Amino acid sequence: MQVTETIKYVGVNDHDIDLFEGQYDVRENGMAYNSYVVIGEKVAVTDTVDARFVDEWLSNVETALDGRMPDYLVVHHMEPDHSAGIVAFVDRYPDARVVASKMAFKMMAAYFGTDFSDRQIVCKEGFELDLGGRTLRFIGAANVHWPEVMFSYDSQDKVLFSADAFGKFGAIMGVLGANGVGKSTLARAMCGLAGGRQAFSWGVRPRQRLRRSYYMMQDVDYQLFFDTVENEILTDQKSIDDNRLNEVARIVKAIDLWDKRTEHPQNLSGGQKQRLALACAFLSSKEIVVLDEPTSGLDFMHMARIAGLIEELAKGRPVAVITHDLEFLFKVCTSALMVGRDGCEKVDLRAPGSSKSVLRFMGCVR
Repeated sequence: MQVTETIKYVGVNDHDIDLFEGQYDVRENGMAYNSYVVIGEKVAVTDTVDARFVDEWLSNVETALDGRMPDYLVVHHMEPDHSAGIVAFVDRYPDARVVASKMAFKMMAAYFGTDFSDRQIVCKEGFELDLGGRTLRFIGAANVHWPEVMFSYDSQDKVLFSADAFGKFGAIMGVLGANGVGKSTLARAMCGLAGGRQAFSWGVRPRQRLRRSYYMMQDVDYQLFFDTVENEILTDQKSIDDNRLNEVARIVKAIDLWDKRTEHPQNLSGGQKQRLALACAFLSSKEIVVLDEPTSGLDFMHMARIAGLIEELAKGRPVAVITHDLEFLFKVCTSALMVGRDGCEKVDLRAPGSSKSVLRFMGCVR
């Protein structure tokens, strides 16, 4: 698949798997193991695939190369469904060099009995790989799932290769950081509203991401358009039967807007508008939901109700929540992406000691 004129998708689809990571049911849609060929004067292949699909992947790579030889294999992440094809690639293309973090090379030694010392290029934050006419700039993303993770950014086509930072199923990821570090910009890029082409698994092109995602803005006035609360909610409903109407009624009652259902959205208070926008997100058919400060303007009672609604929203689809509300974060989110000016770190909020890491990052404790 052609992503841009000079970036080609060479990943594979897995329709045999039933539970991803032993817990997420993916029988309906399967899994995609993502890999790309980036073509300049030199050629880089980014990541490999699960062991069961290495031969298919190598065939895809060969087709995309169209007779050229790759100069680099860029390894962003060492989880086996990203890295199982490294040895086969090196055997197929003995002149190619392997680009990865120092930690990743240590993991290769443990996995494969070699760290490819004769061909390794160790990258770190700010490292640039010159492909001739374009550059991959590396961004440290330690513990965005695993400690060795790096992102890379293609300067020519403005594409971010983000490992599996956004690859969870049925999870709620909180996004934290100081004002101005780019949290809302990240949210808009995830939903196709900014950032051009990006290597997100749910869509490389902005239009693809826009079609598959729902973005609830900080200022929800910008996305309330209809003449009544009930029309605002029912607009995105593709089919309306009694069961669907009962579900809509349940949600509207849960957010205390049942008595306001015939009112104009602009007559609502700020907190009521916030709850209406969240109900629209909950009832939408979108596969990915991104919420930007969903609890701003809410009192504790409504925050608790919204927390329960978001937990229900996350059943069957991933949800990302940008928030400064730590009480809400710890109540609802399963992981946190801590975004700083020098990189980012992902924390599993179910792990011991994770809350202290978050509090330290936010400057609440030393």
